[in-house]
Amino acid sequence: MFRLDLIRGKLIKLALTMFVAILFTAGSGGYIIYQTSISETAQRLTETAKSNARMIEEVAYFDKAHSKEMHSGASSFDATLSQVKAAHEQIRFGQSGEFTLAKKQGKQIVFLMRNYLAGMDIPNPVSLDRTDRAEPMRRALSGKSGWMIGNDYRGVHVMAAYEPVDILNLGIVAKLDMQEIRAPFIKAGMVIIAFAILISLFALRIFYQTSRQISDKFEDSNRQFSRLASNAKDVIYRMSIPDGRYEYINPASSELFGITPQAFYNTPKKIQELIHPNWHAYFDEQWQKLLNGDMPPTYEFQIVTPSGETKWIVQRNVLVTDDSGRPVAIEGIASDITERKQAEQALAKSEERFSLAMQGANDGLWDWDMQTNVITYSVRWKSMLGYAENELENKFATWERLVHPDDIKRAKQVIDDYLTGKVPKFELEHRMLHKDGHWVDILARGFAIRNESNGTYVRFVGTHVDITKRKQTEQALHQSEEHFRELFTGNKSVELIIDPDDGRIIEANRAAEKFYGYSREQLLNLSISDINTLSKEQIGREMARAKLEKSDHFIFRHRLADGDIRDVEVYSGPIHWNQKQVLYSIVHDISDRKRVEVAKDKAEKHAKGVIENARDGFVAIDREGIVIDWNPEAERMFGFSSEEVIGQLLSDTIIPLAQRKAHIEGMKHYLATGEGRLIDKHIEITALHKNGVLIPVELTIIPLALGDTVTFNAFIRNLTEINKAKDKILQNISTIRKGLKGTIDVVSKIVEARDPYTAGHQHRVSQLSRAIAQKMGLDDETVEGIRIGATIHDIGKVQIPSEILSKPGKLSQLEYKLIQSHPGAGYHILKDIEFPWPIAEIAYQHHERIDGSGYPQRLKGDEICLAARIVCVADVVEAMSNHRPYRASLGIDVALEAIQVHRGTMFDEAVVDACLLLFSEKKFSF
Repeated sequence: MFRLDLIRGKLIKLALTMFVAILFTAGSGGYIIYQTSISETAQRLTETAKSNARMIEEVAYFDKAHSKEMHSGASSFDATLSQVKAAHEQIRFGQSGEFTLAKKQGKQIVFLMRNYLAGMDIPNPVSLDRTDRAEPMRRALSGKSGWMIGNDYRGVHVMAAYEPVDILNLGIVAKLDMQEIRAPFIKAGMVIIAFAILISLFALRIFYQTSRQISDKFEDSNRQFSRLASNAKDVIYRMSIPDGRYEYINPASSELFGITPQAFYNTPKKIQELIHPNWHAYFDEQWQKLLNGDMPPTYEFQIVTPSGETKWIVQRNVLVTDDSGRPVAIEGIASDITERKQAEQALAKSEERFSLAMQGANDGLWDWDMQTNVITYSVRWKSMLGYAENELENKFATWERLVHPDDIKRAKQVIDDYLTGKVPKFELEHRMLHKDGHWVDILARGFAIRNESNGTYVRFVGTHVDITKRKQTEQALHQSEEHFRELFTGNKSVELIIDPDDGRIIEANRAAEKFYGYSREQLLNLSISDINTLSKEQIGREMARAKLEKSDHFIFRHRLADGDIRDVEVYSGPIHWNQKQVLYSIVHDISDRKRVEVAKDKAEKHAKGVIENARDGFVAIDREGIVIDWNPEAERMFGFSSEEVIGQLLSDTIIPLAQRKAHIEGMKHYLATGEGRLIDKHIEITALHKNGVLIPVELTIIPLALGDTVTFNAFIRNLTEINKAKDKILQNISTIRKGLKGTIDVVSKIVEARDPYTAGHQHRVSQLSRAIAQKMGLDDETVEGIRIGATIHDIGKVQIPSEILSKPGKLSQLEYKLIQSHPGAGYHILKDIEFPWPIAEIAYQHHERIDGSGYPQRLKGDEICLAARIVCVADVVEAMSNHRPYRASLGIDVALEAIQVHRGTMFDEAVVDACLLLFSEKKFSF
């Protein structure tokens, strides 16, 4: 049922996605750095070519003006070339850097000079028509200036800056082999690819283990499903779409359809053969809707089984679709509802007879359709209130309007209590307004009809009886009962009068109101079953005993209005009340007495049950060290049965020989002083198995003194598997952290590769930050987070042009603004990565200052996280004590003096103090 291969495929796909993401991220960063390096190299070559061209021109001008005095016997051109060669013999750049000087002679490029690390040999001439060689020099001789990537006079791929020397009709080229430029990036790329492969293989291993766990759970789930499906009475199935092939159907198909599961597997759409002829069109219509993805959750139809039996079937379906939303299968449950349908037909006939009875009955009849909220009132119902048949509408609102205002709330409550099952039958006395204005006492009785398929009420029918005369008679008796009522009401004991026929409370005194927490009116709307916790059947039997005077004393549990359950002692016997035999009950609260008795018994049973079912071993010994209790878990843990150890000395069973003396001495010490080194503590020790093997356990000893009796109760947990699991978890955490640290270090090196002047800055800041955090007494986990955050705190500088980062002069306002943007850029790079430490906040806040003078958020005081405050101080000390493009090192003493001067204003006091101590105690140096 479950596709494990699909799950594994998705996990592998996730690992490959991780691999591609790592390569893409690293490649993107490497590409940006590579392009930046290309631009910077081209700029340096261009500047070099231009400066040398200008120098040659100046030398030529000078030699031309003084050639007679200084170079007699040689031409001005030869003199100039001689000086240029002498000057360039001392110039070197890179491993393959080279200057070449050439002139155009006919259709050839004639080289006059080159400066190369291998020597000063002049290259052979190159034809001007040959396009695969000396392209940079060809452009220089044509009067062009610039840079390009192409082949030099050797045919080697180079980056070259070219410049014409107009005064001498020469060209000069400064070039560097592309192989040298690309080499460090190729090496870094190979490292990144290897790292990505390792991470992905690690992820694949974890994903594979996860899929194995999922597989085990799925197999267990499938076994449970198969067991439930095999025993289900309803048919459970899965059918593929559109071929109608049954992929699964349980054995219940033989009982419901008269066809075995194998027959369904062999014949697609087998159900079509069973459809009753009257339902063929309906079934075809539903099948077409199903193919279009439109399927009702349930539908009912008839079938004819192979034996000729006609049955009603209800199907509850779920449509299964693929990722594109296309229907691929239907899963559902089919149930036999033949009996329900027969009952509905019988009900329809009964309703027809009831309708006829309504027309001839003397009592008022009403029929409430609860789905439409329409009530049909009989002619007698209306005439009872003085109305003709057409004078009252068949609506629920008609009844609401005519009920006495003082009775409407109670009447609705009685209806609600019946419909929610709080009372077993519906019976309501209330007053209704007669057409002539007087009130008529009405007794309403009725019953509700449920829809068996969903359990909701669909119909409520009943009668109205005019009980006005009866109520008047009752009123006459009221005065004679008033005296009794006063005595009854004022009694301090809780007293109730109960109708033994239905359990209704028909009277309650003030003491009962106080005890139960209900008003008298509320009590009179309750049944004794609403108070007594016994079932209605049990209450009925007890009331019958009291009515027949077989017993007058009972012990019950009564429920108060606030939900509290109280134990009560009840004395009850029959009396005549309002011309009816009722039960007069006096109730005494015995909860406190009962609670003490029950609590003692319950505590003993509970303690025994907890111990017997505990997942820890439980061992109890007396003051002599003899075992008096040994639970099942102790049997499993140590291999001794309770029969083998109870009555024996504990020191002779599970206590290793080396520990027995300490055990005996410890017991003696506790019995003498009431103190024990191991009492009420969790300790880890070794215990002895029956087979002689020592096992690690966690032990908790709780002494219990009852009078002169003292027992020692030990809870013991086997730590063997727990210790193995801990070791495995620690190993996995270590592996993951090593991978994370490696990733952070790679990112840090990529950032520093763009700014060679500050190479190692982040590493040195991380070293000092870690030392400060340790000096401040922070825990190892926090220290590690601060170290990692410091390692990449300048990651935002990847978005700043390297020429600004390495600019030796003063920055412009715009350039300074760009520099100040790197904390925010670093935050946005890191914010979506889930670290266990505030890494993104460290990058974002490491230039903030305590007094709010920092950037970019101008945070103050504790608004800056502690980690960022530590990195801030380390960053300042490292920056001031090391060289920068725009200044020489200021020295460590100047740096420490600066943070001390601004202690408490710009920098956190505790952080500065820790930093100063590190250097004063000579416990740290860069």
